[in-house]
Amino acid sequence: RDFCLSRGLGDVYKRQDDDVAIVKEFIAGYAALDVERIFKVSTDSVKVYLHNMEKPMSINRQVLSEMLSSYDSINATAVYYLPYKVEGWDQSVVQVVSKEVRYLKDGGIEKERLLEKFMISKEGKVTAVRQFDAAW
Repeated sequence: RDFCLSRGLGDVYKRQDDDVAIVKEFIAGYAALDVERIFKVSTDSVKVYLHNMEKPMSINRQVLSEMLSSYDSINATAVYYLPYKVEGWDQSVVQVVSKEVRYLKDGGIEKERLLEKFMISKEGKVTAVRQFDAAW
């Protein structure tokens, strides 16, 4: 009986590790300004709730390419990754707190501290990102 319980938990922890790896790859693609790398671990359209916008956006390859085109480089540094499952949801969540510095092609610099929640489908794809301002 204990073996079955621990084996079940092992499956849960393995899934959480997989989910964190998916989010790390998503963030690495974002920092590299690599749209295709991001969409290898995402659905074709990702619902994004940006912290400074009232309504969510659906972001596909074209929209993301346009959004990233104004940046020269992005430095995204995660503080932590917290994977979890919400009872009754068919997706899992990875919460990330990070610091970002975005260097614009026009010489400007944007600095953010963010709390983000990445929704991951059973198929292992990012379906949505909810972003909160975590400045403190």
